[in-house]
Amino acid sequence: MSLFSSAYSLGLDIGSSALKLVELKETKGGYVVTRCDFQEIPPDSIVDGQIINYQSVSAALEELLKRAKPHTKRVTTSIAGTSVIVKTVNLPMMTQDELEQSITWEAEQYLTVDINEVNLDFQILETRPEENQMSVLLVAAKKDIINDYVSVLSELKYQLVVMDVDCFAVQNIFEFNYPTEPGEMVVLVNIGSHITNVELYREGKPVITRDISIGGNSITDEMQKVLGFSYEEAEEVKKKVSEGEETSDQILGVMKAGVDNLVGEIQRTVDFLMGSVGESDIARIVISGGASKTYGLREELSNAYGKEVEVLDPFKSFQLDTKVVDPALINFLGSAATVAAGLALRRGE
Repeated sequence: MSLFSSAYSLGLDIGSSALKLVELKETKGGYVVTRCDFQEIPPDSIVDGQIINYQSVSAALEELLKRAKPHTKRVTTSIAGTSVIVKTVNLPMMTQDELEQSITWEAEQYLTVDINEVNLDFQILETRPEENQMSVLLVAAKKDIINDYVSVLSELKYQLVVMDVDCFAVQNIFEFNYPTEPGEMVVLVNIGSHITNVELYREGKPVITRDISIGGNSITDEMQKVLGFSYEEAEEVKKKVSEGEETSDQILGVMKAGVDNLVGEIQRTVDFLMGSVGESDIARIVISGGASKTYGLREELSNAYGKEVEVLDPFKSFQLDTKVVDPALINFLGSAATVAAGLALRRGE
């Protein structure tokens, strides 16, 4: 099978604490997971989507790809945080061709960055002929960030074919795995190490999105500050407690304070977004990401809204090629692989 076989699609989540990879093969019976793996990277190697320690990231990616041996070298990845700007704007009705001709000028009215420093893309979400208006999703990604990702992949003989946005990758995999009722508002919250993506989603479309610069590492920071742990010690204790290991009341108290702060930031963001679009009724809250497994987080968010919070299972509707994919690893990664799996659904052909 050619390394560039179109039967396979490769999603690579370049996160701030780990690289995660999911490869899918499309068959008549559905999608099969043919590769799944991850590789941790040193702290602060990637900050807010920007590669700070290029050598560390390159070495970690090389190790991951050599171990995983994917069938394709065509990669879909994504960015988040201040590396990308996502806005839904109302524009006068025009054709797709007219919008393509005027998108740069239109985008300049809404973006706070130099238009020459970003790559632009757009999607028409809704047309309202009676108002002569349409809703358009604008996405602007910083060119220097994209160039870094292209460079680190090219050095390893891989080709970046699609650059997506974290929150849309989450939406992709949610849509694939979970049916929704007409009209219901779903809140998708993807909690990473340093960045949390929040999206209000309804009937196949993003209503509004926002990334906030806080994630699971805020709990690690609290444990370091109060308990005097090193970063590695705090991460290890946090992981073990989240997996059910008993610990002291002091450690639980510090972790709870960190979780409460993170949940508070998520709740403020969700409430702000709901208010900004004139909505008040949340039908479902679905969380994902590596930090979603943190001890007490799901329960605290559930208490905050008085409703059950679901944890997204990105592998729910996939088959596994168990000859090469370890079910124990799939179970271990779980929701942490949400973005990578969502990216793998983008074929880039």
